[in-house]
Amino acid sequence: KQITSFSYPEIGKAFGGKDHTTIMHAVKKIESLLVTNIKLKKQLLDIRKVISSYWFQVQFTINLTNVITCWNKL
Repeated sequence: KQITSFSYPEIGKAFGGKDHTTIMHAVKKIESLLVTNIKLKKQLLDIRKVISSYWFQVQFTINLTNVITCWNKL
């Protein structure tokens, strides 16, 4: 939930039509586990790094494509 602007119902839909309350419970459960489970905390950090890296690559590709398109119009 922290790395997306999607609502709980939208996230639930992406996870096979789960109810928003199920997603809320899952978020709270993970948050509570992160307090004591260092391995889980590291795994989540690693996942966030991968997502951030991928998102940067997508944004870079989109921006580069826009620059090339504009350049070709000159």
